[in-house]
Amino acid sequence: APGTLTPQLAAHVQELAVRAGLTIHSVSFHGDGLPWPERAAGQRAAVAAAAWFGTRTVVVNTPAAQEGIDWCVLREHFAALSEEASQAGVTLAVEPEPGLMVATVADGLRLVDEVASRSLALNLDVGHAFLTEGDVVAAIGSLSGVIGHVHFEDMPADEHRHLVPGEGDMPLADVVVALWDAGFRGVLTVDLFEPYEDPVAVAVQALRASRAVVREAMARVRQRGFPAL
Repeated sequence: APGTLTPQLAAHVQELAVRAGLTIHSVSFHGDGLPWPERAAGQRAAVAAAAWFGTRTVVVNTPAAQEGIDWCVLREHFAALSEEASQAGVTLAVEPEPGLMVATVADGLRLVDEVASRSLALNLDVGHAFLTEGDVVAAIGSLSGVIGHVHFEDMPADEHRHLVPGEGDMPLADVVVALWDAGFRGVLTVDLFEPYEDPVAVAVQALRASRAVVREAMARVRQRGFPAL
């Protein structure tokens, strides 16, 4: 949480990551359940804290639709926050999520278009898009040049529940090909947060499953005659 994070604690986290052979690619602040003013303040703090982790991407979301925040207020917040992100040298990636003001790909595109800042992009959670879009692959195709970060997981049809890749109903290899075709070349951040009894084992399982999906997707890309990384 930004309110309790210090440069010293961030440095300690970085040190632990290095020891484990990990790289920190992004920081995020959602603040689900907090009143919008507190969440907005937390987002500003997260932008400032990104430099402590040496990352250039900050993932945030928007208020719940039922909070009744005016769209103009939301737009002005993200316009100001995008300016702070620009000054800090980071990209702000706003995440569409069911039930929030920015719930769909169209909502995300509207916000990005209206703010019109090079520092504002979308964090595409592919599971969320699977739930909100009629055709997740086509939806990804509409986001060329707009995706700044990706949350990757499986999802059951008609249920918002994050699953290890391969345990849900999503066409994940098709999703990865669509991301490639949309020009996305960043990392796939596996987004799981259930209270697992053995989280390390689940992390290993998710990594192996994700790598298998990516291998299948890149094989398809190569078969079409396009180079794949």
